[in-house]
Amino acid sequence: MKSLNELFIKYRASVYRICLRYTRDKDAAEDLSQNIFIKVMENLKQFEGKSDPFTWIYRITVNECLHYLRRKTKETNLEDWTEHETLKIEGVDRAVETKIILQEIMSLFDSRTREIVFMAYFEGLQQDEMAKALGISERAINKRLAAFRERMIKIKLKMEHEVKQ
Repeated sequence: MKSLNELFIKYRASVYRICLRYTRDKDAAEDLSQNIFIKVMENLKQFEGKSDPFTWIYRITVNECLHYLRRKTKETNLEDWTEHETLKIEGVDRAVETKIILQEIMSLFDSRTREIVFMAYFEGLQQDEMAKALGISERAINKRLAAFRERMIKIKLKMEHEVKQ
């Protein structure tokens, strides 16, 4: 069993990066990272070591990020945010516009699929690691990724068709 200090040194950058991707806010990511390692410290004796420590810490990280986003969503008036974001789009560069389009596309998928896509494409986790972290089968991971890719192809074709018209 590794000590808290060893886990912190090894995984702090990964935890912060995951938090930053979920929150898109450096301060929130930093606060969440600290809270996550407090939870790790509080629960370290309960970790049985049957899986890789990163799988366990990753699950805590994702749960904390999702909890943060749920709290934040309740605090944010969606209509005000949408209007504000629409005004920001006017005159921004292509990268920001692409990011917003990607967020809109990702909102078409359920939260579990978004989580799997994030883990696969942004975190580079293997299907067995995702299955352990999420507590579902590798087959379920594979099915969701295949359905995601299939739907993305349809979205791409639809967007290309709309551009031609």
